Amino acid sequence: MAPDITRTSSCRSWLTRPSFGSYNGSRERSMPRRGLDRAAVVAAAAALADAEGLEHLTLARLAERLEVRTPSLYNHVGGLKGLRRELAVHGLRELARRLERAAVGKAGDDALVALAHAYRDFARE
Repeated sequence: MAPDITRTSSCRSWLTRPSFGSYNGSRERSMPRRGLDRAAVVAAAAALADAEGLEHLTLARLAERLEVRTPSLYNHVGGLKGLRRELAVHGLRELARRLERAAVGKAGDDALVALAHAYRDFARE
């Protein structure tokens, strides 16, 4: 049985920063945009990295794509470092899903071959 990697480790700390971005001088923490959550931010970042390359992924570019201000992303990910960490976890979860699907119902050499093909296909994308 594959390990459950969908659980969030209790030692993981989400690096969030308050957003004090009101132009009227208010110091109240702004609320995250409705419909925008960590999963949506990570999915958009993954799509952007796939389209333009990971080296071109910036918080400013991601904010532009999501139509939010850059500081708003700190409500969901801990800066660029946190976003890249989330992208790594996102990729590993996707790989685990594909490997699990490939191996279901197979045993021995058939399972190993199926896993190898699934891994190769994932790496090629």
